[in-house]
Amino acid sequence: MNFTYSFILLPLFFVSQFYGQGVQGKAFYASKTSVEINLDNRNIPQQRKEIIKQRMKSSLEKEFELTFDSTSSLYKELERLDTPRSKGFIVKAHIYRGDSSGLLFKDLAKQTYTRKRELFGKLFLIQDSLYKRNWQLGAESKKIGQYTCYKATYTRKVKNRSTSWMRSDQNEKFTESVSLRSVIVTAWYTMDIPVSSGPNLYGGLPGLILEISDDNTTILCTKVVLNPKDKIAIKAPQKGKKVSQNEFNTIRANKAKEMREQFQNGKGRNSGNRTKIRG
Repeated sequence: MNFTYSFILLPLFFVSQFYGQGVQGKAFYASKTSVEINLDNRNIPQQRKEIIKQRMKSSLEKEFELTFDSTSSLYKELERLDTPRSKGFIVKAHIYRGDSSGLLFKDLAKQTYTRKRELFGKLFLIQDSLYKRNWQLGAESKKIGQYTCYKATYTRKVKNRSTSWMRSDQNEKFTESVSLRSVIVTAWYTMDIPVSSGPNLYGGLPGLILEISDDNTTILCTKVVLNPKDKIAIKAPQKGKKVSQNEFNTIRANKAKEMREQFQNGKGRNSGNRTKIRG
């Protein structure tokens, strides 16, 4: 990946105040996710295949902003204007997906987080404890922009889901299988910014994370602004039904199951009905 680095540094005579009184600022990140797209066996014109691949590639490249101080942070995706060549008009892209979606507030002092999510038109506030990762700190270092960064790693388990549809003259059947594999997550953090945070839910290191590689996704900091003239206000999102992460995962899984069953029964196709969440 090619990124341009733009860092605004504090004058040297402010360094002692920087560490003594805390720090605040903004970090901007660019993320890129690699996904293998195999359309060779599909009966789709080659030109259409290229359009599909380009749109998927665009949706997997995102930009984020992390506003932080010594005790909290707020992470959000930046809106982006995409210009599909095939359409000739501008489309505003809102591409929060998966676990990186919605506003994410982290209370570093209490080690908790609040994430604002929308699911089928209903707002949720997911409130839970920050994950405790077993980071292994290494001596390896490298420069990201003008910052010296150190390597840290931990291993996590990833669920691989494989889905398939079986179609016959009488019905359609959906099947799903799940397997586990190990992934080594690699972070690069800088102690020049003594904030134990980073993009998304990553954190827990003795400095701000400027780069993270997790499975097929890499998130890289492209710009840092430290101690701006105007004081930064960091507030947690307020509107939404309060649930824990496990409760939200259950709600989401139940709705996905319901939609699959509706589709299998023929109720989800061309019905014109909109799925709603009660409660």
